[in-house]
Amino acid sequence: MTKIVYFDCVGGVAGDMLLAALVDAGAPLEAIRSGLPPVEGIDVRVDRVKRGGVDASLLGVTCPPQHVHR
Repeated sequence: MTKIVYFDCVGGVAGDMLLAALVDAGAPLEAIRSGLPPVEGIDVRVDRVKRGGVDASLLGVTCPPQHVHR
């Protein structure tokens, strides 16, 4: 069975919110991780949260600290 999703992004879309919505729709997090470029030290995680009485997924990306070059 083919699954198709259509995004009507007239006003744009936030990447973290889009990826969290895909996880909520059933996309495996590992499939999303494998589609991202390999960057050492980057971690992508999804947490379940409740905001304003609504259950949702919150996708976060963490990376190692970097010092600022001047």
